[in-house]
Amino acid sequence: MNCIILIASHQQILTAGEEGIVFFRDLLGNVLHRIDTKQPISILTYCNHKIWSSHSDGSSKVWDVESKEMVKEFKSHASKIETAIATSKQVWTVSVDKIQIYDSIGIKTLKNIKAKKGSTFILSMEVLPQERIVTACSDRKLRVWTTEGDRIVETIKVSQFSSIAFNPMAQDDIRLLDLNVCLFLNFLSNVMLLFL
Repeated sequence: MNCIILIASHQQILTAGEEGIVFFRDLLGNVLHRIDTKQPISILTYCNHKIWSSHSDGSSKVWDVESKEMVKEFKSHASKIETAIATSKQVWTVSVDKIQIYDSIGIKTLKNIKAKKGSTFILSMEVLPQERIVTACSDRKLRVWTTEGDRIVETIKVSQFSSIAFNPMAQDDIRLLDLNVCLFLNFLSNVMLLFL
């Protein structure tokens, strides 16, 4: 199993992996439904009553959560989709070749941001309040984007990390908490860096 997501509104858990099947489970883990995507799944994302399955061949498939039918397929990346996130209106997918931004309501491509040769790549992403997205990149920099993806509003150099997560419970006065475990940075509305 590569991915697990909770759809709270449906009280269901979705799991998926290399076998290419999305399992819909109740909160006790019992399988309720399944979707065979016919390809290994690297990432699952849920947005606006749609499931986005991202695959190792660089494609993304959009599935209706009610009918379990495929709505659309995008073949936007030349390599495996490494990470994906959903905002209230968008889905972002990332591979080593580019960032792809989709309209999750109209199910269409909005923008692609191609990587330059020798550029850094995104290791982890997280949606922040105030219509911002933070990316943790291989050059050990955090970049804060507008959700339109049209500009980076802040870049911060940090120590080594393996992933990031938004921490809504952090207090404003928390800046640093045990460097061996995590780091809270107040400048990004409380972003947590998880160290290797």
